[in-house]
Amino acid sequence: MNEFGQKIEKDVPVTYFSLSRCWSCNELDTCVLNTGTNDVTVITVKGRFNLKSASFSCTSCGECREALDEEYVYLEWLPGKPGKDNNTPGTSQEMFLRSLSQMSTQNGRPCKPSYINPILFSKAYDENNLMRYRIQNEVLLYKPDICWACGEHPIALHVDGNLKCYRCITAKGFETDPLFQDIMIASDKDVKEFLDLINNVIPPQSKNKENCGAAVYQAAKTTSSSMKGLDETGLLIMSCRHGWVWRALNLFMGETYRYVLYLHEYAKDKNVRFFCSDVLLHLGSYKKGAGATSGESQEQNNAHTSRFVTTTKHMSASRRIDTFSASFIKENWGKIPRMVKGILKTYHTARVSVKWYRKQTSKLMDARLEKVNLLCEKGASLIEEQKVTLVDYNQKLEHLRVEGNKNGKAEEEWKKWKSLLLLYGYSTDIL
Repeated sequence: MNEFGQKIEKDVPVTYFSLSRCWSCNELDTCVLNTGTNDVTVITVKGRFNLKSASFSCTSCGECREALDEEYVYLEWLPGKPGKDNNTPGTSQEMFLRSLSQMSTQNGRPCKPSYINPILFSKAYDENNLMRYRIQNEVLLYKPDICWACGEHPIALHVDGNLKCYRCITAKGFETDPLFQDIMIASDKDVKEFLDLINNVIPPQSKNKENCGAAVYQAAKTTSSSMKGLDETGLLIMSCRHGWVWRALNLFMGETYRYVLYLHEYAKDKNVRFFCSDVLLHLGSYKKGAGATSGESQEQNNAHTSRFVTTTKHMSASRRIDTFSASFIKENWGKIPRMVKGILKTYHTARVSVKWYRKQTSKLMDARLEKVNLLCEKGASLIEEQKVTLVDYNQKLEHLRVEGNKNGKAEEEWKKWKSLLLLYGYSTDIL
């Protein structure tokens, strides 16, 4: 709006951008931010904004130029080129390879857009992940399924299903054995044999007729139908209190307690004290020896794992297992440098919580004691009143015995005090 209240259009450059030194004359504080000639779309948490690129002019030498991509990146603006080819690197391997080819071409390496073979790249990528795993596991002796803080016997494990990690039944690919066979994700064959063993003892019924105990949650169902258009319907993942993924399995129907029981058996072999699950409703909080165990640690992992669905839903079954297994291993090892800091932070939080809970418990006990004392005082007062009433009653009876029927009111007084005696629960046998 101008000073006359009229709407005007004005080109606005990318803000929060400045240069401290001129690129030409090397003078300090001479660069001025101007509006560039290129259209730029800026996307932030506040929304999308159509701006102009940033350009700079030097007040000392008069040179002008557009801002470089490196300068945008340095100031944490990540430039993309969302044209019809969608060359922004993301979760799509195909678009990522196109971007690599374009970068090679721009840097003087002659190649076609399809210079990098997608099939060979996928195989090489998976083999590289497997090699890195074997180095960590067999040479450095890092076990991917053992948390560095918990050791081989964790105190608590939390199981939760992630139905966002599905795979479409129309997904194509070469079906081979996974490279990460039964390392992080349990073998589908072993899970099926376990489910068949349960079904021989407890035949599955209609999904609406049988629950695990008195639970009414969907995850507590004994059976569930498959989902239309999907092969694998999700993942059931188990992690410890530090977010370390211990084990997972593929779901071929909705989350049921039969799948949970498979991981329960795994946790039993690890001598886990607290097994937390939506099906079992056994949470670690407020139980002796559990400390501040929330039983919801897997929810944090789900926030990261769910992002893979944009690509894994179109993969073959074996490639999907390799992708998720490599992701779990990488995430577990990535937690190692942050584990000490996280444990110390949790310990500090626990100490503060202990002081707060002790203070709150003391307040509750004091309030309870005050209430008990008040009730005791009230009870003692009632007893004293009854004692006084009884003394008055005995004196009145003695008076009636002495006076007899002289005034003709003895019978009436006798009935009155007898009723009072019965009201307070005393015996009338003496009458």
